[in-house]
Amino acid sequence: MQQPASPNAPDKSGISALGHAPPPARWRTNNPSPWARWAARTIDTIVIGVSLTFLIGFVAVAVLPGETASALLSGPMFSSSALAGIMVSVLVVPFIGFTVGLMGSSLGKWVMGIHVAQADGTPIGVSRAMLREVNLFIIGLGMAIPIVTLVTQVMAYNRLKESNNTNWDEANSSVVRYLNHTWLTRCRAAVGIILTSILVGVLSAISL
Repeated sequence: MQQPASPNAPDKSGISALGHAPPPARWRTNNPSPWARWAARTIDTIVIGVSLTFLIGFVAVAVLPGETASALLSGPMFSSSALAGIMVSVLVVPFIGFTVGLMGSSLGKWVMGIHVAQADGTPIGVSRAMLREVNLFIIGLGMAIPIVTLVTQVMAYNRLKESNNTNWDEANSSVVRYLNHTWLTRCRAAVGIILTSILVGVLSAISL
């Protein structure tokens, strides 16, 4: 004789006998968020770039003779926004590659709810993450060269929306997961963006 189904047992539709739908998944791999990825990269670049700039300036003043340090800090690498942007974008690569390779995330990615891993959810490893960052820097950011970077970012945006993937993730066999939005994730992203904007404003005021 067939046993009666438990009142809490889910049916084939995924809805239980009591009418409760299964809890929604916390992460998703479809419906990518290009703007969240852009914001995560921007946060990482600003935070790491500012930290490295202050560190380089501190070491230069502490180690080099006064005139040499002054010449270095007032040189084109610091005074030219284009060269400074390229320099910071290059220096950011190993930092993000290291954290993504070990933990699948970075400060900016954590703020925006983004995780990079293998198909089984395990970290991709530092070497693969470094290669991913190099490909992203060249293909996605156009090596941070003015005008070129705008073109490559638009192309990467269109490809991500059309194919649900990017060249550097596809070549690296990495899977990007996005945290489904809740009030908590939205607040975290908003706070991260606001704090980064404040940091940019403070730096702009200092440089005036």
